[in-house]
Amino acid sequence: MKVLALDISTKTGWAVFEESKPLSWGTLYPDKALKDFGKYPFNYVYFAHYLADRIEETLVRANGYPNLSIVIEETNTSRQNYSQKILEYIHFSLINRLGKMGALDVYYLRTGEWRKATETRLSKEEKSLNAKIARIKKKTGKKLAKIDGKVVGRKGRKHVALRVVRETFGIELRRKDEDAADALLLGLAFVQGAARCDGTVHGGKSAKTSAV
Repeated sequence: MKVLALDISTKTGWAVFEESKPLSWGTLYPDKALKDFGKYPFNYVYFAHYLADRIEETLVRANGYPNLSIVIEETNTSRQNYSQKILEYIHFSLINRLGKMGALDVYYLRTGEWRKATETRLSKEEKSLNAKIARIKKKTGKKLAKIDGKVVGRKGRKHVALRVVRETFGIELRRKDEDAADALLLGLAFVQGAARCDGTVHGGKSAKTSAV
């Protein structure tokens, strides 16, 4: 049985696991954009259907359907209402398709849960660097910080995911493939038995795990 992990967005990160090991991974970039589907609000619906179609055909059917379990990162609240809208539409469209296909086990994992299970958090060195950058910016009053003559940026969650993937699997991903990194770690957490969502507020959370 294979496991397909999906970090769903307008550019979906994915990873396929077999016997608890990553078999393949990547990022599904769209060939079309939201603006190609007409006027609001219908373009949001049509774009979501288009993306769900690509996920179904390119990832689900191409990776051993129906002998495939699917794990998806749970959605989280966002201050960007239109980004949240298209994300939820994609999830709805895909789940609707998967339900009609039948014979599939589909699970959701909270973001905080897979990060906790895979220890995807800032290292001491990364925290120290971020603190140093903050001090430099405060001292200089500038938006950019330089260390040894080079502009240096803060380390965020995506940087951490790329590092953990490299350390865990020996896989070197580019910055633009950060969604694939998240999918790899999501899949790892799932095969290791991380708590699964059940559609309730407290479902899918282990002890001391945040809502996300």
